[in-house]
Amino acid sequence: MGVVGFIGLGAMGARMARNLVKNGRKLMVYDLEPERVEAVVKDALPLSFGDGGIIPANSIYELASESSTVITMLPNSKDVFNCYKRILPHFRQEKILCIDSSTIDPFTTREVYQFLIREKNNIDFIDAPVSGGVTGAQNGTLTFMAGGTIEGFAEAKFILSSMGKNIVHCGPIGSGQVAKICNNLLAGISMIGTSEAFILGEKLGVQKETLFKVLKTGETKSWTTDTYCPVDGLIDGIPSSRNYKDGFACGLMAKDLELAKSLGRKIDVPLLMGGMAGEIYKTLGNNEEFKHLDFGVVYKFLKGGK
Repeated sequence: MGVVGFIGLGAMGARMARNLVKNGRKLMVYDLEPERVEAVVKDALPLSFGDGGIIPANSIYELASESSTVITMLPNSKDVFNCYKRILPHFRQEKILCIDSSTIDPFTTREVYQFLIREKNNIDFIDAPVSGGVTGAQNGTLTFMAGGTIEGFAEAKFILSSMGKNIVHCGPIGSGQVAKICNNLLAGISMIGTSEAFILGEKLGVQKETLFKVLKTGETKSWTTDTYCPVDGLIDGIPSSRNYKDGFACGLMAKDLELAKSLGRKIDVPLLMGGMAGEIYKTLGNNEEFKHLDFGVVYKFLKGGK
């Protein structure tokens, strides 16, 4: 079993790396923040068994040279491209599988792919962004939306199955990113709609617990009502139950909605609701109080009238 190199240990990446170790993978991890690496290694090491395990990379270059598979989970398009430019010269000569689970512009994804295969002929590259949030990453139930060759997808699926339950081949390279951006466009809009529904009901005298019973069972049932509800005190183990910490940050949602809006402009598809949602999350993403909190904090933001 080859070494899986994992770059990017934020709220999602740390939990994904943990599940790889839990499922017997041999993992080498790297992040720009050493304390993240230390925390993941400490958390995941007791879960290792057999030939699996986890060790910190001394550098991103060591990770590239030691790994037969590299997974990246990074904040934006620029970070992803720069990462692969840095590590490409250090890939060993055997076949390398690269899986990018970041959420970035699909046009950048295609540029990265063309750059890699132009420089080396032993690389297969798959874009495989995720949905399911921190809860899905923790429980190993993520959905992966993958783009790339059939052969590359088949190889990647074997690894992705250690972190997710629903792994979908969406088409050629970049298709996974397109599906993910559509997913997050809907998630952002839905989170705001769910928040407004609760705020309206509470202001008119209906308790949030009662609204929860209604909204999670009828035609309004959705991920933001019955699984990842933004209202505090209704569901244990999700960001709204822990002051919106350790979730999908508002700044990242603002970035994803801007990606959707940019793609819409390029192909002349107006995103009216997406545009409004994007402005709200842009405000949160520029606010020091909210930018690093889970995007469900929009409920608190709207309720406070800020």
